[in-house]
Amino acid sequence: MSDIPPADTPLGALAVDEVFIDYDGPRLFTCTDEYGSIYLAVFADEDDDFEIYVYVEISPTRLDALRTGQVTFRQAFENPLHGNSWIVRRSLNTTEGAAEKVPPEAIAVDWLPSEDARLIVEAPSVPAAQGCRNDTISGLPGTFGAPDSLQIQLSTTGGRAQTPQRVSVSIRIGGEEAIPFDSSTDDIDKCSAEVGQILHDLARAWPFIEWEESSPWGVHVKSLAELDTLAQGDEAVVSSDLRRERKERNLEFVQRHNLARILRGDRVASLLAFRKGKHFNLLSAHKSWTVPAAEFLDLLQKLGDALANDLQSSGSAESTAAVDAWRKKRSLRPLRIAEIATGISSAELRLVEQALGDSSEWISPTDPASNELYAAARMSAALSADEIAQVIDAVSSTPKATTRELDNLSHEAARVVNGATHVVNGATREFETGYNLAKWYRQHLGVTSKEAIDPAQLLDSLGVEVRTATLNSVIDAVAVWGPRHGPCVIVNLKGRNSRSFGGRRVTLAHELGHMLLDRTDSLPLAEVLGGRTDDSVEARARAFAVELLLPRETAGVAYAASPESPEGVVTSLVDDYGVSREVAAWQIRNSPTRLTARGRSVLRSYVRNPGSF
Repeated sequence: MSDIPPADTPLGALAVDEVFIDYDGPRLFTCTDEYGSIYLAVFADEDDDFEIYVYVEISPTRLDALRTGQVTFRQAFENPLHGNSWIVRRSLNTTEGAAEKVPPEAIAVDWLPSEDARLIVEAPSVPAAQGCRNDTISGLPGTFGAPDSLQIQLSTTGGRAQTPQRVSVSIRIGGEEAIPFDSSTDDIDKCSAEVGQILHDLARAWPFIEWEESSPWGVHVKSLAELDTLAQGDEAVVSSDLRRERKERNLEFVQRHNLARILRGDRVASLLAFRKGKHFNLLSAHKSWTVPAAEFLDLLQKLGDALANDLQSSGSAESTAAVDAWRKKRSLRPLRIAEIATGISSAELRLVEQALGDSSEWISPTDPASNELYAAARMSAALSADEIAQVIDAVSSTPKATTRELDNLSHEAARVVNGATHVVNGATREFETGYNLAKWYRQHLGVTSKEAIDPAQLLDSLGVEVRTATLNSVIDAVAVWGPRHGPCVIVNLKGRNSRSFGGRRVTLAHELGHMLLDRTDSLPLAEVLGGRTDDSVEARARAFAVELLLPRETAGVAYAASPESPEGVVTSLVDDYGVSREVAAWQIRNSPTRLTARGRSVLRSYVRNPGSF
């Protein structure tokens, strides 16, 4: 193998694909790693011992834009996928190399192609997809699932004699059509697709549908409009080139999750499937649904199996390829699976591996949907490789424990919440749910609203281990409760909030809220407080934590007794209930008690974001 690119770097084994400039070897070129990640590379400089190259990861969409001259090489280098550039040194004397990860702005401008350098070529015409030319629908079931919950219905179009055979796929949720047909057109291509193409596209998308749990922007989206807004970013701080790159990443993400495109070849309608723990959120342009993950995946599996069973009798090469892709849809290399499940690039995962040393459990063939380490890494994806490694090491060192009392209490808490969900203008007020869960839990414990609570003792009584660690990160805690590790809460003594006494108590109460309510739903494996977690789930846990430690009623009554001395009231609440001044201020603010102008001003001075007080 050529030593351009060099071997034995965090980028892994790379193979040169396209060479745009060659002068005594590749000077501007693309290469791919063994998992399909694409890198654009340029020769930058040299000295007596090394040649220096700049590498950036790019998406297939960005590569197509480069090939057709839609973007310049400089734009591609300055806006890399995942936001990282690599300075790669290739030894002139050996086959060894080294790679250093740096931000794009750290790359010297004179190391990059000129500002207007681009490919000037005619975009090749793209032939129509060939599909499966001998597909026939001979024995496909017409309907999968139940009419009152989740249902997929297949119907042939154009008659049995049509070749290639096309089918129309209808998805209904609770009896409602989730992908409405375009009644204004009779064009069959708008509402159907070839059988082999459906199976092929479903097989390609399957690992992302089953294992990819967050958007490219690190959050769970609740609407298509929100996804588009996140992709645009803040125009005041995001350049036009970066917005273009973000739109490309967004488009690729949508294509991986759009059931309208995958199952019906629809280029207009959208039905996006996003996993959220043990449920899927299904989003159309006008509505969203939540369905159980097990039921949803089982339905798609039955659909794919039925298509594969029908196609395998065809005998055509295209049909055989589609069936083979379906049978091997989960047969990916472990590092590629980890990349999909965590949202962390393969290069960054190799750095995490290096930081962990000999930790064979990290990249494993374990189902990502039940892997606590992958879940913790995904929520820590914004951290450095060393910090992610610390989180993984903390989780992997946690033994499995049996917590029957906690399990029983979680089932009871779920019934309480399901019976008292707060919805205003169609939106669930998760913080109200958290408040009410805390009130119920105090009643369950037989503790009045005036009594202080020790969250560490509560966790211990439920069989949950509480440990401390010193992590080089602002995260407050790592909690784990999956099939192989935990339940356990690991409090970071250097966390943004958990470094203080009151902050640690709120942190423990926060994780207790997750353990009561989210282990069987949104967060079935782990949580990283301060990492990437669904905002609505976090809002509920934050409200539970502060209400458990200092009920609003108690805070309001204390303020009403001494409205002329808000400083003294806050100090007393901090001392009596072990919370921070900010928590005390917010609980007074959110109580029914009316505040004086001076009281509001004093309380506002205790919070980090006074504008929202």
